[in-house]
Amino acid sequence: MSAAIFWIIFPFFVGILLLPFLRYRRFVYISSSLVAVSLALLAVGTTINTPISIMGLNLKIEPGFSVLGRQLILEQFDQTILAIIYLFSLFWLIGGYFSGVSSILAPTGLIIPALAVASFAVEPFLYSALLIEGMVLVSVPLLSIPFAEPRPGVVRYLVFQTMGMPFLILTGWLLGGMDSVPLETDKTLQILVLMGIGLAFSLAIFPLYSWIPMLAEEEEPYLVGFVLLVLPVTIMLFLLTFIDRYSWLRTSTNLPEFMQYAGVLMIVTGGIWSGFQKNLARMFGYAVIVENGFAILSLGLMTLRGNQIFANLILVRMISFGLWAIALTIIKKNNGSLMINDIQGLARLRPILAVSILIAQFSLGGLPLLAGFPLRVALIEELSIQSTTLAWLIIIGMAGLWGGGLNSLYVMLQKSDKPQPPIRSHRSLPLLMLLGIAMLLFLGLFPQVFSPVLSSMLNAFPRLLILP
Repeated sequence: MSAAIFWIIFPFFVGILLLPFLRYRRFVYISSSLVAVSLALLAVGTTINTPISIMGLNLKIEPGFSVLGRQLILEQFDQTILAIIYLFSLFWLIGGYFSGVSSILAPTGLIIPALAVASFAVEPFLYSALLIEGMVLVSVPLLSIPFAEPRPGVVRYLVFQTMGMPFLILTGWLLGGMDSVPLETDKTLQILVLMGIGLAFSLAIFPLYSWIPMLAEEEEPYLVGFVLLVLPVTIMLFLLTFIDRYSWLRTSTNLPEFMQYAGVLMIVTGGIWSGFQKNLARMFGYAVIVENGFAILSLGLMTLRGNQIFANLILVRMISFGLWAIALTIIKKNNGSLMINDIQGLARLRPILAVSILIAQFSLGGLPLLAGFPLRVALIEELSIQSTTLAWLIIIGMAGLWGGGLNSLYVMLQKSDKPQPPIRSHRSLPLLMLLGIAMLLFLGLFPQVFSPVLSSMLNAFPRLLILP
């Protein structure tokens, strides 16, 4: 049986089959979570293309699968990525159930990861861009209120993502028929320009990221967080496939410079704007921009250590944004507003909610003893080898996140001038948030625990392992 059947086709069709049962919220969430955890355990406990014995039967998961004349290929070195994707899905499904978000997340939490795996596995790889566009289209019903006119943030998100896809498709088409040898200068520049424009739209590089805070402000924070985390990581894996396959991209000076400057610009502008926001959801959106900037910057270093930092950032961003999004969702459901003036006294009324927001925000800002700190220090150290100026600039962006966090802390500690209604949530939610807080503290104190496992995802890109 093919690996694509397990990790692409099966979860995709399970998600489709769950759509008619959205009214049975517990059923769809439990079903989706069981599928996600099963696929994650299967990725960890088996080896593709290696016979296994189950109750006396010898079985082997084949790496290739043909559909419509195209190949979906998953090798054993891809299994870490498979485990990470479906553990991410499981994490978000559990949080979605306890935070009370719409049941549409349950089937979508399987369909979107399945499309993400397919975009990584498809050959020829230029079809990856079409599958990523499929992820965007599937996410629109998740972000929109049913039978209501889409809000401007959703429309802008769809338009910008769709505008970027043709450039990535053209890039893949131009590269598809070429070997990894250096190209003519004119054609090299043409490919880099197309790739740069496509990435600028798809990864919301400055100044094309205005839709992110808009989307975060208008829609359910938890659903927005899911989309804003899984989509950029998928696009960056798509970019890593390019870099791994073509040696002239790894040795080019133009692409690393573009990625480094773009990443630093996103960190600086996103961090500064985050510090001046009066809406917690918009602050969340700008923090997503900053984190995407760190990821782009780490890949732009074109070093093995930079790629390892990118791999380790995935776990930190998953826990930090998940914790932050849960807290914002609960506040919005109870208060109806995420304006910073409306959370006066939150630290007195619901300290766990307040601490969850602050710990997540300060972790992403790189505050010492929290999960983001070791990775920020490692990235600054690695970047300073190539450019001391850029290394100093990203500290400005980090300081912006600290400023926003300190402002939130000040308001949360104030005594409210008006009576605050009790905040209601699932009784298990405080335990879930405490677990997230503990994980961020643990990763800050012991960052080396999960680093080997996360770094092993780079085995899927063997040529990147020989970078300096």
